[in-house]
Amino acid sequence: MTETRIDWTRVWQLQADLGAGEFAELVELFREETDAHLVVLRGSPGTEEMADALHALKGCALNLGFGGVAEICGAAERAVPREGTAAADPRAIATLMDRSFRELERKAAA
Repeated sequence: MTETRIDWTRVWQLQADLGAGEFAELVELFREETDAHLVVLRGSPGTEEMADALHALKGCALNLGFGGVAEICGAAERAVPREGTAAADPRAIATLMDRSFRELERKAAA
């Protein structure tokens, strides 16, 4: 199982730059965006649509410091030209994204 590998330095810097309220809004926005991209992956996307969704998920993950998610999305995105739509496991990505959000919420609340 891939680790969440959250970049806490990135998280704390975002929190300091934005403030607690705006940071919480940003996290919620990223959650909504990632949910939308995961819907695409769970559907029957073509290879271009899949690569676009994986790229967007990787970007969201990097912005929020979710290193594990960024890694598996990047690897899947690079594999799409070779493997087509079999390159990504939407369930594994969703599970890791959810674990990352939960870990972020636990640590941010502490």
